[in-house]
Parts: sequence; structure tokens; C-alpha cells
Amino acid sequence: VSGIYNGSTSFRVYPADGNNDTSGTSGNIYIQNAQLESGMVSTDYLDSGATTGKAGVLIDLPRINYDANGENGSLLLEPSRANLVPYSEYLAVGWTYDNTSVISNSIVSPIGEISASKLLDNTTNNLHRMYYVTGESTSAHTFSIFLKKAEYSKVEMESLSGVTTNITYDLLNGTATSVGEIEPYGNDWYRCIFPMSTTSPSNAIQIRLVNNSNSNVFVGTGTSGVHMYGAQLEAGSFSSSYIPNHGESGGVTRAADSCSVTGVSDVIGGTSGTIFFDVTMSESLTNSNYKQFFYYTDSGSNQTYMYVSNTNYIVGNPNLGNITSTTQLQAGERYKIAVTYATNSFKMYINGSEDATSSSGAPKDNENIISIGSYNGASEFNEFTFNQYAHFQEALSDSELATLTTL
Repeated sequence: VSGIYNGSTSFRVYPADGNNDTSGTSGNIYIQNAQLESGMVSTDYLDSGATTGKAGVLIDLPRINYDANGENGSLLLEPSRANLVPYSEYLAVGWTYDNTSVISNSIVSPIGEISASKLLDNTTNNLHRMYYVTGESTSAHTFSIFLKKAEYSKVEMESLSGVTTNITYDLLNGTATSVGEIEPYGNDWYRCIFPMSTTSPSNAIQIRLVNNSNSNVFVGTGTSGVHMYGAQLEAGSFSSSYIPNHGESGGVTRAADSCSVTGVSDVIGGTSGTIFFDVTMSESLTNSNYKQFFYYTDSGSNQTYMYVSNTNYIVGNPNLGNITSTTQLQAGERYKIAVTYATNSFKMYINGSEDATSSSGAPKDNENIISIGSYNGASEFNEFTFNQYAHFQEALSDSELATLTTL
């Protein structure tokens, strides 16, 4: 048995003879495992009052990212981010509704619970919108929200001060105009991503309904709208995965993801070998440097690594012969990359073809730590999805490299 409250200060349980009856005179019931928690739905019971739990993406477990069909799982590694929307799922709080209203817990959300809301129009002949004052106006931020078509299949997003181009999201065809991004999440849900201005971000974001005549000014029906779930505002020029926030005004922070292992000198040791990656680049590549593929090390002077430069070329360090790709990586594209190494002999293959070589350098043979997607699990994070990583203790042949890296 579970229920939702907002602002209640007490709860009562009555043995009852019938519905809405609080005056039962006989009989007993058993009660166990009462739990009060923040959120729109109940989660698994915590069996200790001293336990602090966080549901979903905040728990300390590896996170696997799947495609819209629930297939092709890959490890999700992201830098630390905070969701600054205080009530990211209870959208009736914190937002201003202009010629609209909201119904909470109206439909199954992307997480499989009845926790999504519905944005409804009214019968006014005007804009039908909701807006949120972010309080952030000095650096690049990204806003995102899950949307699903109902009676209407389009919405517009725009910052109130107009510093970001108006973006239309088509929830029927899964498309977005201008710099907007839209990602399918199954069951007709889309995550709609709205990049704020990098030079003068607005301190407010608005979401407007668009009727079936493609107009944002219309006479509403009073019963039509779109479904919505999981609003997120985060500092950064690209979005990260959703972070639930159930009332933290300063934001809920997800720690940086780390993928590393020690004691592996028998796996990556030796003076020759092959490193292989199958990755998909972020839709919003930045010009930051050292977007790490991997990092092998025992100490600062004994390290082997490969990263993406600020111009989005692949670069190896001196222990990989300073090998540098001739292919410039593009946002949203998938790449299979293999690098072979031996003394004074380095070779890079990308998507089935030889891309670069180097004939000067000496690989290290006593590294003992693997860190994937970051600099030793602490900084310089990747901007791509890892589909696969492999390390071979031999330098593969050209034909093997071509086969391994062909898409």
C-alpha cells in the first residue's frame, strides 16, 4: 500500500469495517515496514532507519546504457553533474502555468511507473505554456525534459529573454529544429534537449504547446496536451543522463563515473599489443582537450594513454609513438578504432582502413592500472558512448585490424 502526500504532517492507519470507515469496533490488522521517502512513487524498502538510499542513477552500481529497443548495452561513463530543478518529477511545483494546468501521476513514465504528468491547455485564445525561472545566467547550461505526444504532438522551447533560438520538437516523428536534440526512449517517449546560450544564457525556460495546425497561439480545448516527465537543468554545454531531484534546492549531484582496475600488469604488460574501441561520439562534442579513451599507468612517468584533442582528432602519447589520426571525429557518429604498438612501430585503423602510422617510440611494459574513459578515474572525461573495449597481447595483422574495425 502506498500513497502520495504534499505538505502533510501526519499519517493515520485505521482498521475499518468498510470503505472510508474510521470507526471499526473489532478485528485486527498487521502492520510492518512503514517508510516515508521523497519521490512520486515508492521504492524498495530500506530495512534500517539509519540507511540513506538514493534510487535510480544515483546508486553506486555500474550504469548500462541501451538503445531505444532495449538492446546493445554499453557502459555509461559521465563527469559529475547536478540537476538544479528542485522538483524534477513533481512538475506542479516550481513552474508557472500560463493558460495551462498540470495533472500529476497521469501515465506510465520512462521508468515504468505511473509517475509522469500531463500538460493541459485551457480554452483561452493565446499562448499555452509553462515556464521555469532557473536563476542561472552566467555560464552555459543545458535543459532537458522527457515528452510524449498526447492530443498534441509538438512543443516549442525558448528562453524567456530570447537569447536561445526557438526550437520545435516533433514528438510524432522524433525530430527537432535548429540546435535542439531529441532522443527516443521507447513507448513514444522522447528526451528533448534544449541548449542554453553559451555567452548570455537566459534565467528562464518556457515550454509551449503547438496545436495540430502548427500554431502556438490558438483556442485550446481545455482537455488537450502532452505528457511530460523528468525536467533537468545542468551546468554544461551538453546533457548528461537524468538525475532525479525530489526537493533539493541546491541541486542533486551525481558523482563522476569511474571505470578502472588495478593489478592487471599480466594483461596489459609487454612491449607489443593491440588496443580496440567501439565508440559512438556525443551529439554535442565540445572543444575541450583530453577526452580520454583509456589510461594505463603505474606512476606519472610511466603512463600510456589515448585521447581526443580539442579539434576532435585521436592522439596517442609518446608511449604510443605520438600517433595522431587523420580522421576528425564527428558528433553522433560511430567509430571502431584499433591501435597496434611495438617498438618504433605503431599503427591506427579506423572503420576498416589504415588511418595513421608512427615509427618512433617505445611502449612501456610494466603498467598496472587500467582506467577507461577518464584520466585515472578522476578527470578528463570522455564525450562518447563505449560500445566495446578490448586489449590484445599481440600486434594484430593488417587484415585482422581491417576485419576488427569494419562497421
